[in-house]
Parts: sequence; structure tokens; C-alpha cells
Amino acid sequence: MVVYEARNSKELLYSVILACSNVGREALILNLSSFTFPENIFDIRVLHIPYQTTMDKIRYHLFGYKFLSGVEHAFVFHDFSPIVRISFPMRPSLVEHGLVNYLEKEDIYGAMPIIPRFLSKLISGSVCGRNKKISSIYAHFPRALPSDIINKGVALDIIGKWSAMPLEVKAIVNSIFGYKSPESNFSLLVTQPIEIFDGISEKDKINIYTDVANTFSSNDGKLLLKRHPLETTQYSSYIKDAEMLEGEFPLELLMLNDIEKVNKVVTLFSSAVIPFIGLNEVVWLGGYRQDALVTASEMAKLPKLLMDMVTQY
Repeated sequence: MVVYEARNSKELLYSVILACSNVGREALILNLSSFTFPENIFDIRVLHIPYQTTMDKIRYHLFGYKFLSGVEHAFVFHDFSPIVRISFPMRPSLVEHGLVNYLEKEDIYGAMPIIPRFLSKLISGSVCGRNKKISSIYAHFPRALPSDIINKGVALDIIGKWSAMPLEVKAIVNSIFGYKSPESNFSLLVTQPIEIFDGISEKDKINIYTDVANTFSSNDGKLLLKRHPLETTQYSSYIKDAEMLEGEFPLELLMLNDIEKVNKVVTLFSSAVIPFIGLNEVVWLGGYRQDALVTASEMAKLPKLLMDMVTQY
């Protein structure tokens, strides 16, 4: 049996696609997210595990080992998963989490606050696949991984795996996530909860994204906004002629279903647009015009580094 651990809708989608590509192998998805998911999808069993409160998380980290009985392999998205810690002799695979997977270890630790850095070293022993228990790292751009882990890199190839899935299976997946295809060509603005950074207010955030939206022209097609799951901002009240994409569906479904309709993808520094690289025009704005963004998040530096690396291959 192969186990997939998922903590949000994107990880659920990736888990389903990976499980469907592992034909003939019994699959179990551990759904740690708040997303409502069927208990069975095709031949894949889905087990919902409470993981919303502190006690839920402690319980899972203490007793998560019970889900590994008879498991041949596992896919996780985080090094601090209990599956990594207690998986011996089975060595799980890590699936790319975002831009952070392409950073050197020193840069990752340097950008982390003291307490999360301490907990990361204590719980997982390392970061982003560097733990010796991680056998491989499934990445969108495996050859762009840092030199100390590049030998673990495996092509994630979500597009290829999705293309190989029967149309009726894709339709069911789209239905589960509530995805509906846009009617016409569009450009996409992917927002983030940047108000969590010191020096950035909700008003600042709205002004920043309003300025960004104003740079789009009629040639870019209809402007669609995709909010981060942690956001509640009603951008349509401030940005004229923009349509908000509602629902919890992963952004990747736009890429998998309607890539030919996407004219351009714009973000400050969201990892969610990584799958669009090489398929569409992707614009990373980094810290844009707000100094606090650059000083508050090292992530503002990452997109250009990734783009530079990716274009080499």
C-alpha cells in the first residue's frame, strides 16, 4: 500500500493524481485538511484525520505511526511529518511544497524565525528533503534543486499524469473541488495575505493589488483574481472589472484544465504559480513598491532565483 499525506486542497489534488498514476497499487490518502473529501474516490481510500487544533496535531504526531502498518511507500509534503520520523525502514518521498524547495539550506534557516527554526531541526532534523530518511524529492523542476539534494530529484510531471487520466476521472476530480472552466481567455492575478507582515496593513495590501490590477490591459483578456486560502479580502469591491474565483479549488486546476485560455499569470511571490512556468507568461513582482514586503519576507527574492535556474534547463 502507498500512503499520501495531505494537509490542504492542493496536496489532496496532487495526492489523487499521484495515486492514479501508481496503477495497481493500493492507495490511502490521509486527509489532514478541513476540505470535505469523499471517503473513496475510484480505488483510493481517503481517511479524514482531525488536524485543526493543537491537540489534534499533538495526537497525530504521537500516534501517526499506526497508519504505516503494511505500507510499502509514502508521499509527504513536509519534512516534519511523523511519517518521515517513524518510517524506517521505508523511506518516503517528499513532494515539492513551493519556492522554498529550491533554496539552499542556509537561506531557508536564515529566513525562519528562531522558534520555527528550532522546531524544524528538532522534529525533522533538516529541511526540504535533506533528511536522510527522504528517498526522493518530486519537483516541478528537479534539475533546479540545490546541489546538496539534486541527486534526489524526480520529475513531478503533474501535467503528464493528469493527461493520462481518463476524461471521466478528471470530471469527477473537478466536481469534487468545485472547479468550473472560465468561458473565455483570461489573465490571472494571484494574491497573498501580505498584511501578516510587519508594516503592511489591509489597506496597504488593497492599494498594492489595485495598482497591479491597473497594469493589465484589454489585450490581456478578462482579469481573474485567485485569493490565498487564508484571505477574506473582497477584492472585487476595490478592483474594477475583476472577477474573483471563489471556492477552495487548487490553482493548479486552472493550469491542468484550461492552460490554453491563460494569457498571463501575475503574483508578488506566490509559490502557487510555479506550475505555470514555461507554459505561460509568468510575472513575479517580488516586493513591488512596498519596502516592508522586501524586508519582511525573504520569499520576495526567490522567484527571480527560480526563474533564472529554470531557464537554464
